[in-house]
Amino acid sequence: MSLRDLYHSYNYFVTEESGCLLVGFREDSVTFIVKEIWNKEPLCLADVDGLYAEMQQVGEMCSCNQFRILAHGGYLPEALSFELHGLTVSDESYLKSLESGKHIELFSHNEAAYRAIEEGFQKNRIGAVVQATGTGKSYLIARYIINHLEDTILVIAPNVTIIAEIEKAVGGTMQHVTYRTFQALVLNKADSEQLRADHIIIDEFHHFGAEVWGKAVQDVIDANPEARVLGMSATPIRPEEMLDTVEVYFKGNLFHELSLSMAWYYKILPVPVLVQSVFDLNNQLDKVQQLLNRSDCTSERRQHIQEKIDFARLDFRGSWSASELIRRYLPKEVKKMLVFCKDKEDLKNMIPEVSRWLNQAGLETETFEIHNGQSNRANEKILRNFRQDTGKLHVLFSINMLIEGLHVEGVDAAMFLRRTESYVVALQQLGRCLKAGSNHHPVVLDFVNNLSGRSVYEVMTRDLAYRPAIRAPKTFKGYTEFQVTGFLSDIRAQVDDMLAELDAWPVMYERLVEFKEREGRWPQAAEGKLGNWCNTQRIAYKKGTLSKDYISHLEQIGFEWEVQDSRWMSCFEELKVFMAKEHRCPKRGEHKLNTWCNTQRQARKKGLLPNERIRLLDSIGFWWEQDLDSLWMENWQQVLTYYKKHKRWPKSNEGKAGAWCNTQRKNRKQGLLSAERIALMDAEGFIWTIDDVWMENYGKLQQFFLENNRWPTARENKLGSWCFVQRRALKKGELSPTRKDLLDKIAFPWTLK
Repeated sequence: MSLRDLYHSYNYFVTEESGCLLVGFREDSVTFIVKEIWNKEPLCLADVDGLYAEMQQVGEMCSCNQFRILAHGGYLPEALSFELHGLTVSDESYLKSLESGKHIELFSHNEAAYRAIEEGFQKNRIGAVVQATGTGKSYLIARYIINHLEDTILVIAPNVTIIAEIEKAVGGTMQHVTYRTFQALVLNKADSEQLRADHIIIDEFHHFGAEVWGKAVQDVIDANPEARVLGMSATPIRPEEMLDTVEVYFKGNLFHELSLSMAWYYKILPVPVLVQSVFDLNNQLDKVQQLLNRSDCTSERRQHIQEKIDFARLDFRGSWSASELIRRYLPKEVKKMLVFCKDKEDLKNMIPEVSRWLNQAGLETETFEIHNGQSNRANEKILRNFRQDTGKLHVLFSINMLIEGLHVEGVDAAMFLRRTESYVVALQQLGRCLKAGSNHHPVVLDFVNNLSGRSVYEVMTRDLAYRPAIRAPKTFKGYTEFQVTGFLSDIRAQVDDMLAELDAWPVMYERLVEFKEREGRWPQAAEGKLGNWCNTQRIAYKKGTLSKDYISHLEQIGFEWEVQDSRWMSCFEELKVFMAKEHRCPKRGEHKLNTWCNTQRQARKKGLLPNERIRLLDSIGFWWEQDLDSLWMENWQQVLTYYKKHKRWPKSNEGKAGAWCNTQRKNRKQGLLSAERIALMDAEGFIWTIDDVWMENYGKLQQFFLENNRWPTARENKLGSWCFVQRRALKKGELSPTRKDLLDKIAFPWTLK
C-alpha cells in the first residue's frame, strides 16, 4: 500500500505539490507535509538541511510549518537535529506503524519528546516531561499507550475532562488501560490499594505536590515498585509553595522540556496578540513618583519628569472604555471567545457586563457558561452548542474548568477577568487559545493585568532574549517579538520613558563597568535593575535600534551581546558557592547539582559546550573527570549501612539508596555491571529480582506469624496487601506451584473467615 493510501486509511486528506504530500486532518487545511525519498546512503545533517529549505517553500504556500521526511534508506542520528524547528525524519518503521492501523501521528516536537521518554526509561524508572499547554501532551500519552499494548497502564489525571481528551487521542477505550482522577484515588482508597500496573502516567503532575492528592498517588506508586512512572505537565512548579515537583517527586529526572517561550520561538504555538487594559496604572505612576522624589537628578530634569507624570495621570483618566478597546482590537471575524472569571458570583455578574461591552462594540453574541456547579452532562451539552457555528460570536464564561486539560477547537480570543498572582494559572489561561500546528494568532484581552500589573509577556522577558544554542536549519528564523497593543501599552511606554530618564544610560553604563570589575562577569537578567538594563541593550541591539555610540561604548568593555542561559548561570553560581565551601564537585545523589555537572561533562565530550561556559567552569576548578569506582563503593557502603539497620534492602522509591539499588539491577540485566561488583553484592545477599523480593516477603510473613500467632489482615499493612495479592493470584491461576507449596508448608490460609 502506498504512503498516500495509508494516510487515506486514517481518513486524512491528501493532495500533492512539488513532490510532497500535503496531509490534513481536515479537508480545508494542511496539517503536515511529507516528502518520501529512496536514498541509498543514510541521510545526514547536510541532506536534511537542504530538504528543509525545499519543504519550507512548499509550506509557505499552504501556511504549514510541520514537515516529515520518509527516508527508505534510513538516516543518521544527526538528521533528527531539526525536530524543534518543525522537521522530523522517519525510516520504513513509520510505514509499519501506519500499516498497524493503530498509528498515532505526532508533530516533530512531540517525536523528539517521545524518543526522550523511551531513552529516559532506559536509565530511570521514574521521570517527567514538561511541555507547554497546547503542544499536544494528550497525543504523547496516546502514543505511549499504543506502543505498550502488552502491558497494563494506569493513567491518573485531575479531572474526567482530561481523561476524555486522552481517550479521544487514543481512539477509544482500551482494555489494558485504567483511568483514575486524583479525587477518585482519595475517595476510593480500598480500590486504589489494589490497582496494579506496569506503567503509571500522571498528567498535570504538579498536583502531585498537594498533600492529600499527592499521598494517594504516592501510595499507588509504592504498591507498584517495578512500574515505570511518567509525569506530564505544562509546569513543574507548584505556585503555592514554589515547589519544583520534578526534583521532589521525580528524582530530578526531567526527560524532556518544551517551555512556552521555546514553543513560541520555534513557532510550535501561535503567538497571541496581547491587548492590555488600563487598570492599576495609577500604581505604576505612583512608583515613578516615589523614584523621582528619592532621585538626586538635576532640578531641570526633575521638573521635566514631573510634567510627564502629571500628563500621564490626565491621559489615564480619559482612557478608552472596554467596549472601545474591543471595537478597536478584536477582529470582526472572531467567532469563539473564552472568558475567565474569578468565581461563580463574578461569572453571574460579568455575563451581562461583558455582553454589554461586546454589543456596544457592534458584535452580536451568544453566551454560554461552564463550571463545576453544573453536571458533567450539562457541561458537555453546553460545549457542543458552543462549538457550533451560528454566525454570532460565541462567548464561553468559565471559572476553572477550562484551566486544565480542555482545548476547544477554533477559539479566536480569550478575555482575562480572573485576577491571579499565580504565573502557572496565568499561563494555563493563555494556553486555552493556543494549539500546536495553528498559524492563527488569537487575541488576548487582558482586563485585569495579571501578575501584579505585569503582563504574561513581561514576566517572560528574559526567556525571550534567550535563543537556544542548538543547531538550526539555515533558513529557519525564530519568533522573538510579540505584538502588544492597546491603550495600556501607550501608557506603559510613557512609564518606561520616565524610568529611562531617571536611570540615564551613562549612569547605568558606569554601574555596569563597576559590576564587571568587581564580579568579573556580566549581570544576569534576573539580577535586578542592572541585569534588566543589560537585557534591554541586547534586545535593542538585535532590533537595530541601539545607537552606534552606545554600541561602541559597550564593545569597548567587551560586552557580550549573546546572553547566557539564565538557568545555566543560576546553576553555575550555585555550583560556585558549593565548591568554595566543599572544595569539590557534588557527588551523585548528594545534591541536585550533580546531574547538572554530569550534563556539562557530557556536553563537552560531544563538543556541544560553548567555550565561554568551559572557561567559566575552569575558573572555579570544575572537575571534568570523576572517580566513578570510589563513588560506586561509597554508594554501596551506604546501602549496606541501610541494610544492617533495617534488616532489608531499600526500595526503589526510598531515597538515593533505593534509586541506586534499582540502577544496579537494571545494569546487571543489561550486562553493564561488572562481575566483581555482582560478586561483592551477592556475598551480602543482595536481592536482584522479583523472585528475591517474593522470598523476602515470604520470610517476613513467617516472622509475623511467629510474633503474633496470626496472619495479617488485608488492610493491616503492606504485608497484608502482599497476602491479598497471593490469594488473588491463586484464584486467577497465576500463582506458580512452587510458591503455593511454600505457602502451604506454613499453613497459609487461602480464604479469610
